[in-house]
Amino acid sequence: MEAIVELSPEALLDPKFLDSGCAVGLPSGRTLPVEVADALLAMAGLGQSVVAFATSGTTGAPRWVVLTKKALRFSAESVCRHLRVERGDRWICPLPVGHVGGAGVYLRASISGGVVIPWEGKWSAEKFRNACAEETVHWASLVPTQVYDLVASESNSPDSLRGVVVGGGALDDEMKRRALNLGWPILSSFGMTESASQIATELPGENGGMEVINGWDVRVDGSSTLQIRGGALFSGWLERCVGGEFSLRSPLDDAGWFTTRDRVEILQEGGKTFLRPCGRVDDFIKVLGELVSLQRLEAVLHRQVRGRGGDVESVAVVAIPDDRMGCRPVMMAEKGQTNAAEWLDLFNKSEILPVERLTEVIFVRAFPRSDLGKIQRNRLLEMALDHQ
Repeated sequence: MEAIVELSPEALLDPKFLDSGCAVGLPSGRTLPVEVADALLAMAGLGQSVVAFATSGTTGAPRWVVLTKKALRFSAESVCRHLRVERGDRWICPLPVGHVGGAGVYLRASISGGVVIPWEGKWSAEKFRNACAEETVHWASLVPTQVYDLVASESNSPDSLRGVVVGGGALDDEMKRRALNLGWPILSSFGMTESASQIATELPGENGGMEVINGWDVRVDGSSTLQIRGGALFSGWLERCVGGEFSLRSPLDDAGWFTTRDRVEILQEGGKTFLRPCGRVDDFIKVLGELVSLQRLEAVLHRQVRGRGGDVESVAVVAIPDDRMGCRPVMMAEKGQTNAAEWLDLFNKSEILPVERLTEVIFVRAFPRSDLGKIQRNRLLEMALDHQ
């Protein structure tokens, strides 16, 4: 076990971290299973330098994603070049380092000669804004929930910030507009643990969309599902075998392409390549034989809720299996949202198709979330089914 280092700010800022050894990224409250430790020790014994991340995900159980330290270095260097990071730039990271998003901030600072302002304690918008101003921060990484908190607090951005990279989920267009109006230099990004962080990111001072970072090849298959290939791509997943031990399984094809679960549009303009996310493959359901996007329904619902001064973080849309309809989209709401019935009525009267109407509101005490603030959709669906 001594050969495996748990990710920490100190470990990630060590110039020798990327040179050798194996490490593990653990979400808050999780421990390293013995079988996973044994698999990593075996890799270390073969001279492999890797990091295994237990992904938070939005569906199913966590998965151990294995990235070589070479891939992590490639990602950090590529992102720094893309964002035009300068030596001595100051970063802040209110994200857990056990996730690739948080670890990536420290690795970028380390290889670019930057400084990371320590973050201690719980997240708060006021604390973040004050730290950015007092410490003359240039770069930050946030998730959409944190951007929502900044907008709700009506905090203005300090002048020193050149970019706030937002990942870990899609940022609502209206929320992004409001954040930009407060001066926050929001840069939407698209990535995943399997890509060691970002694949495409907006550039500071530009409004051309999420540009694919140099070093990535991208394409789509016949169903518009994104396929990626590049130097920062993961090696595979550590998965439990029939005998109980863990082994590495690579989903890459013979040419090194990985098929994601994301549908996208790939756009070419001025010699550059841009990505426009169109939802997850498993985000689409069939209602009475018609294809319906849960992501689109949730975006429409959020517009109705926001227009009435409600909290969009407290409502969601899930699909319940239905013998007659195939699937039945319903609204989920946290208890205390007394206007939920009104929002449902407004949604069903908006410009949507009949098959897209939400059939009911299901109240739960609180949405299950990862430590990055993502709604854990699989658990949320289980809660909805418990109410049936």
